[in-house]
Amino acid sequence: MTILIICPAFNEADNIGKVITRYKNLPDTSMLVIDDGSADNTSLVCGQHGVNVIRHDENLGYEKALQTGIDYFLKSTFDHYVITDADNEIYVNNIILELRNYGCHEQYVLIGQRKHKNRLIEYILSVFTSYRYNINDIFCGSKSISKNILKKHDINDVTKNVFTYFVIKKINNREIIKNIPVGGEKRNGNSRFGNGFQSEFILLKAFLKNYV
Repeated sequence: MTILIICPAFNEADNIGKVITRYKNLPDTSMLVIDDGSADNTSLVCGQHGVNVIRHDENLGYEKALQTGIDYFLKSTFDHYVITDADNEIYVNNIILELRNYGCHEQYVLIGQRKHKNRLIEYILSVFTSYRYNINDIFCGSKSISKNILKKHDINDVTKNVFTYFVIKKINNREIIKNIPVGGEKRNGNSRFGNGFQSEFILLKAFLKNYV
């Protein structure tokens, strides 16, 4: 089994090196960084660590970066992919281990479950989605979806509004959702969703837009 780790990155030169070091030597695993028009040395650091990089000429946003990575995966020979963040907040080792130990997850969506979430709205919505959809951490940045499932959906739907459209509207059978505990470190720098009320509002809007 081969696994592609997809890592969207925007101005993450200070963090991306630690992320690459964590995963670059895992067996049968490769890493793809999507540099979403960074103004710093994100791509340079990736090159120094010897990982594959696709660079956007301008900042297109997180969803477009995900689309670029997933499109690459669908055209590749990799069996599975796992998304990780470029800020080292999430360790996807447990998701990779799950794929290796139970490679039959062709019909599963694996979603990371953090022990500590960053925002109040994430805790509130996770209570609801845990009960309604068996999704304990819907905004966790780490997810793995098999090619069999991806090929049945438009890639724009898969990544829309930080995956909330896909997991709510497209995945209705709660048996195909599997929550995988993930660890991580405190982020160095600001979140891509902003801070304070702004970030709470962005995530709430993303959720309500697809649920209501």
